[in-house]
Amino acid sequence: MVPFSLETYRTCSITLEGGSAAAFSPDGKNVISSGSSGSIKIWKISTENCVKTLGWGLDGISSVAYSPDGKYFIAGGSKGVEEEIIRENGDTILSYTFSVGDVKIFDAKTYDCVKILKTNGSGTQIYLAYSPDGKKIISSTGGKSIKIWDAEKGECVKTLEASSGSVSCLAYSPNGKYIVSGSNNPYSKTPDNSIRIWDAESGKCIKTLEGHTKGVRSIAFSPDGKHIVSGSYDNTIKIWKIE
Repeated sequence: MVPFSLETYRTCSITLEGGSAAAFSPDGKNVISSGSSGSIKIWKISTENCVKTLGWGLDGISSVAYSPDGKYFIAGGSKGVEEEIIRENGDTILSYTFSVGDVKIFDAKTYDCVKILKTNGSGTQIYLAYSPDGKKIISSTGGKSIKIWDAEKGECVKTLEASSGSVSCLAYSPNGKYIVSGSNNPYSKTPDNSIRIWDAESGKCIKTLEGHTKGVRSIAFSPDGKHIVSGSYDNTIKIWKIE
């Protein structure tokens, strides 16, 4: 074992040119990355080589994740759409909007797309996470709803609806019983910067945590499931005791 060295943890050992979203495979041998190019790259860490590039036809892929057993990985992103708008005076202008693309499930060995989840969402970001047992996938396209999918069937089995805010991050608890979501709605007259804890089985919000003064950017459970850590645009990290 390499002895602890502060210098070791301050040094970037590998730089991969591949985008802004990334995830390790469960065995730590590979990394998937994606970004504004709309492609997915699979990297072999031992050689630092890109072993596969998957094109998708999207303008940007904002989220990627491996299944807990490493057999699959998922990705979701957005596509820009130009629309002609005719004003009352007869002028024609182009409006550029984003529509969130589907979530795709890929076989991690063959790189084939084995299933497509139809989100029917809109926005520039999509947030994804696998349940600890790999049987469920949660997704949000940045609105007030969170969808729970059957990973094998590719079907939406439940939709969680928040009364306000805009979902900005998602995570499962280690035992899979709970889902936690962060909110970010900076342009609203009544901004929602809360954290919600959901019962994954019933789909009910069982607790709301208030404390951040700006939107929540990231969220995660501790390994024992007793704490939640949240990062916010207010430049604070908060640790919440929930049990």
